[in-house]
Amino acid sequence: MKSNADIVEPSNHFADIFSAGDPVLAQHGFPAFDGTDPVPGGWVVTRSTDPAGATLTIESKSPAYLRLSVPVDSPACDPKEIPAKEMPAS
Repeated sequence: MKSNADIVEPSNHFADIFSAGDPVLAQHGFPAFDGTDPVPGGWVVTRSTDPAGATLTIESKSPAYLRLSVPVDSPACDPKEIPAKEMPAS
């Protein structure tokens, strides 16, 4: 997902993103964001990786990007290979 808006300043350098995002991450088995990563070129980046290796990344340098990457190892590409994941009760 891409946004052309600057999110760094409006989100208090991602503090508001952490406040809103961390509970949602926890509901889906991801650890809380742990600050921002040191990256070159003026980007502000944060990420969270779950035990299965799925990674949610938010990057901003106006534009801002939200990316979800998930490792897939499926020679047959059969939907039956996808394990069912129980969602926690809300």
